[in-house]
Amino acid sequence: MFGKFQPIFKTPFFMLEEAAPIDVGSDDPYHRIVANDSVIACILDQADNFVMVRQYRPSIEISTLESPAGGIERSETPIEAMRREIAEETGLDCALLPLGKEFVLMMNRTNIRDHLFFGMFPEPIPAFRPENGIDIVRVPRA
Repeated sequence: MFGKFQPIFKTPFFMLEEAAPIDVGSDDPYHRIVANDSVIACILDQADNFVMVRQYRPSIEISTLESPAGGIERSETPIEAMRREIAEETGLDCALLPLGKEFVLMMNRTNIRDHLFFGMFPEPIPAFRPENGIDIVRVPRA
């Protein structure tokens, strides 16, 4: 068992919290990352390609190929956040199908809940300006 979590470090993107042990046989505190929930989309276009993005990730020091994704802002619902992230990263608007309610992918050290979506029939947004450092990549489903 651990005591109540207390913030020990805060950034605009996440907070690190610590809880003191209570009768667990150790003096080591438990730490967790607290942040806004996130959204992730798997988008299939009309030509049977997955729409993905390539971008540099400083935390792992490489460019990654990934599905459009991002954090949910305080005033947004998960589907609103997903539409915004897809538009920002790909310049597309599409029909979205939620894939379940929510998932927790790293439940051992974070409280972040992930909302997954399947996107279909993407259409270009007029006057889209690509975000610097993000490339749109279409990967054949086959």
